[in-house]
Amino acid sequence: MQLSDPILDIIKTDESLEFISLKEAINLLARKTNSSTFGVATYLLNKKVHILLDSHARQNNHKIEATSLAIDQDHWCGENDCFFWLNYIAENGKHYPSFSIGDNSKYNAGCQESFWKREEFFDLECIRSLNLFSTEEWNTLFQKQQYIWDTNYLNILKNDVPDLIEIDSDIYLNESINFEDQRAYQEVRNYPLFFKNDVFTVQESACLISNYDPYLVGNKSREVVWLNENPRYAEAESFIYSALRGGLFEEIEDEFYVVRAEILKTFLSSKDIFIDGFNDGASANPTNENLVENTQLKNTIANLQLDVAIEQATVKELNEEIEKLKTERLEKDQKIKELEQLNLNADSDLPDLSVEQLTGLAKRNQLAQDRQGMARIIALSFWEKDQNILIGDMADRVYRTMIDYCKDDLPQLTDTLKSWIRPVATEEAQKKGRPKSSI
Repeated sequence: MQLSDPILDIIKTDESLEFISLKEAINLLARKTNSSTFGVATYLLNKKVHILLDSHARQNNHKIEATSLAIDQDHWCGENDCFFWLNYIAENGKHYPSFSIGDNSKYNAGCQESFWKREEFFDLECIRSLNLFSTEEWNTLFQKQQYIWDTNYLNILKNDVPDLIEIDSDIYLNESINFEDQRAYQEVRNYPLFFKNDVFTVQESACLISNYDPYLVGNKSREVVWLNENPRYAEAESFIYSALRGGLFEEIEDEFYVVRAEILKTFLSSKDIFIDGFNDGASANPTNENLVENTQLKNTIANLQLDVAIEQATVKELNEEIEKLKTERLEKDQKIKELEQLNLNADSDLPDLSVEQLTGLAKRNQLAQDRQGMARIIALSFWEKDQNILIGDMADRVYRTMIDYCKDDLPQLTDTLKSWIRPVATEEAQKKGRPKSSI
């Protein structure tokens, strides 16, 4: 615990006009640009402020003296504490962003004792381009011989940011942050578009909780190395999979799960997890009965809509199957007509004589042709009812049917009948072996 020493505060006040601490600089830029400390540190590193300005530190005599000196645009000599702390925040603050460096922050001590020349800092083009102050305020800041903590300057800060609440550095962006003017804060926030999804996948739900972008995560979440480097996402994904095992998600395809947005909001609220821009409204009154009933009603409607969609898909499939069967029936009817026409054409090629008028070989040929046509028509009538009857079985059925009409004129061998009916046999009937019994 560091003890307060009032006499040392006098020294700090006397030097406040000349120097600006790294903590004050970062908090000022974060506050003015509505950015995180991680974003500010990255910006200052990118603009090479740590090289453009000499780093200063408080010595044992409590004097602030330079510890680094720029050699060129890319190099310096000495101990550059400002670079060290900017780089440290850029490396660690990415996963745990905050809006300011608080007294309890792990960056507080180092950033509070690292300094730049105040006038040189505000005179940098990269700082002026941010338009942090009006012209009148700039003039006030650079009045020589005027302490930076005087009444005029303090009023500038007070009017610009009324009643600022300091936020601890380790707070997550997705946790609830209390501002006096919450509405004004929400107006400037642009929430990710996937926050408005009707349904969320496991990965999207994990990104929602851990403040990651699903598009940027992509297939990286399957890599062990990436998960080890991004523990916050890995922890969120593990939490979501636990909810999946508990039945929160629906499996719409094989091993593909989704959860409806309203259900996810209710679930996260029940776990005291409130995400700004997603379910933060639920935190105001989580026990409100109307909210619960409304959520349940929406979930019921959503489930009914899903059931209707499934039924419609089933009906569509059945209609398609019916149309397919109708088409097959028309094709078979057409085939029968073609065969009948072939028989008629064959009959027309013969002399216009009745069977009784034919003699010898001509009579036998005409009778044989008539029996073939009869056998084929009988076989087609059986196959229309059951396409799976094999040719051998069909030959037996045809023989038993024809024996009542032309017993003496039938062939003695079933192989002859098989050859007669084979041209009109179905694809199933021509397969080898007996079909399996459907019991």
